Parts: sequence; structure tokens; C-alpha cells
Amino acid sequence: MEESKLSSIVFRTAVKGPYKEVFERMDRTLFEYLMPKGMPVSLERFDGSTPGDLVHLRFGFPLYSSWVSRIESLDYLPEQHVFVDHGIQLPFPLKHWKHYHRVQFRTENSSYIVDEMYFSTGIRWFDVLIKPFLRGIFAPRKKLYVAYFGLPDEHETAT
Repeated sequence: MEESKLSSIVFRTAVKGPYKEVFERMDRTLFEYLMPKGMPVSLERFDGSTPGDLVHLRFGFPLYSSWVSRIESLDYLPEQHVFVDHGIQLPFPLKHWKHYHRVQFRTENSSYIVDEMYFSTGIRWFDVLIKPFLRGIFAPRKKLYVAYFGLPDEHETAT
């Protein structure tokens, strides 16, 4: 499904560290650190962040479902690195999921981490209803990213 027809959520967080170094730390340890606290969820599989890799989450009560995503692309672009996961098995009510994980140049010693997510339940009004729930699940990542990587120095000026 075209992204223009999907609902979206975007978070942008400034963190300490050059973007290439921050990107290299986007691994299983970080993924486990970012997992929603207080939710009955376990990481069943984490292959990595290269095309074809799978990430499998299993939810307990009350959902009892799985979320499996496949990494579909990895790009090292000037001033940003990005990988994209696409949901291939999603919990109800999601029908489509695509998540761009971007680490962008901010300054020589800091980066932006951008979580850009596109989703659909197949029913536009239902997308509107669940968007706050999804935002609530992913919003804590902003603080967690800063705690994990550090806050950029105050005297640095972003470009």
C-alpha cells in the first residue's frame, strides 16, 4: 500500500554521537532497551537490521498475538543512514506497517534519530482511533534514546 494512503507517526530525537556511530549501535541491545515497559511482550527473534532479517515479538494477555517484521532495505546515504522494516504478521487491528529508522547528521558530535512509521487498519476512522495508542507506545523512545546515547552538548548548534 502506498505510504500516502497510510496514517503516520513521526518522532525526531537529538542524541549525542556522530550519526554513523549512533547507527552502528542500532542493534539487539538497543531494541531490547526500547521495548515497551509494562506490556506483556517478549522478543522471540532478532536477526539484525539488514535486508531479509526478521524481528519477531510475541504479546501475552490480553493480545496473545505476534508481530513479525522483515527488514526490507538498508541505505547508507550522505548525512543519514536508514533501514526500513515492513510488518509481515501484525497484531489485530493492524493490516499494514512500515517503519523507517533514520539516523541523521545533526552536528559533528550529535545526531537525530527519526522514527517514521506508517500504518493502517484498513479503516481510516479506526486508524484515527488507534493512533494515540500507537503514539503512546512509541513516545517513550525519545527519553530512552537520550538516556541510552546521551543528550547533545548544549553549546552545539544544529545545522
